[in-house]
Amino acid sequence: ESAVFGEAIESCKLDEQDLEALELAQILAPAGAGGLGAGFIAGLVALLSNNTIIKVFSALLAAAGSGATLGALLVIQAAPVYSVVSNDEEPGSFEIVYQPGLAQIYALGAIGCGFLSGLLMLASIKFCSKSKERESTKPSVGKQVDVDLDGAKNPMFSGNYSL
Repeated sequence: ESAVFGEAIESCKLDEQDLEALELAQILAPAGAGGLGAGFIAGLVALLSNNTIIKVFSALLAAAGSGATLGALLVIQAAPVYSVVSNDEEPGSFEIVYQPGLAQIYALGAIGCGFLSGLLMLASIKFCSKSKERESTKPSVGKQVDVDLDGAKNPMFSGNYSL
C-alpha cells in the first residue's frame, strides 16, 4: 500500500509542476503576442514617420514579444506533462499517447519571424536612413543654386535662381 501512496504523492507533485508551468505559459504567451502586436503597430508608425526612436521601440517590442512567446513554449515543453508526447516509442498497454504535430514548427517559425523583424528594424536604422551627405547635396525649397543650362554661350539661361 505504501508504494501506491508513494506513486500518488509523486503524481500530485508532477501535477503541481504542470500547473505552475501552465500558469507561467498563460502569462508569457499573451504578453508575447501583445509585444509582437505592439511592435508591429509601432513599426507601421515608424515607417510613416521615419522616426528613429519609434524604430528602436518597435524593434525592442518585437524582440521582447518573441522572447516571451518562446519562453512560454519552452516552459510547456519542460513540464512533466509533456513527457506523454510520443517520441516514436512503443506505448504500454492502455497508455495515453499524444503525437506531436506541426504546431511547434509553425510556432517556432512565427517566433523567429517576430525576432527577425526586430533585428531588421534595427538594421534599417543603420542602413536605410538618409545620409547627411545626400541631404546636403540635394537642393531644397528656398535654397540658392547656380544654374548654367547652356554654359557661357547663352547668358539668358545662366544665372542664380531660387528654388
